[in-house]
Amino acid sequence: LQRRLHVKAILFLPTAEGELAVWPATSGAALPVAHVAAVQRSGEAMWLAAQETSFEPGLALPLTSAHAVRGVLLVHSLTVDDISEPEHRRLIDAVASVLAIAVERLHFSEVAAQVQMAVESERLRNALLSAVSHDLRTPLTVLVGLADTLTSKAPDSAPEVRAAAQTIREQALRMSGQVAKLLDMA
Repeated sequence: LQRRLHVKAILFLPTAEGELAVWPATSGAALPVAHVAAVQRSGEAMWLAAQETSFEPGLALPLTSAHAVRGVLLVHSLTVDDISEPEHRRLIDAVASVLAIAVERLHFSEVAAQVQMAVESERLRNALLSAVSHDLRTPLTVLVGLADTLTSKAPDSAPEVRAAAQTIREQALRMSGQVAKLLDMA
């Protein structure tokens, strides 16, 4: 737009907090952020007088996609004719439409990246739970088996040994049940 129509164009996109900001970020003249935000809310183009923009007469166009207004394109020039001439206006509208599609694609690619991260996170969580489950259940099963072996192989052993073996078996079974419940909740 700047080369073809000899106008200036500023792109406003929402930040992570949802506030409109110049993209790419620049410093300098006071920009009509309040007017641009109104365009984003209404979804309607707005003509801005030079005193409103603090630089030149301009046209703020919403970047409307299929699902939302994704930003605002502000086009301004020394003369209103550079913007309002029908051929120029069609070109400006076309550029705003293409920008809206591009910004929406960027938005959805960010959403897809977040979903992919969540899927990978869940996959890692499941792998970790599976490993922890195996690493906790195996020794407990061995303890229960050894306690059963002690009880069955030494029926004539001292009552203290048999009681200890039975206690080991019961506690290992109890801990195994707690581990199973914990893993089920996780």
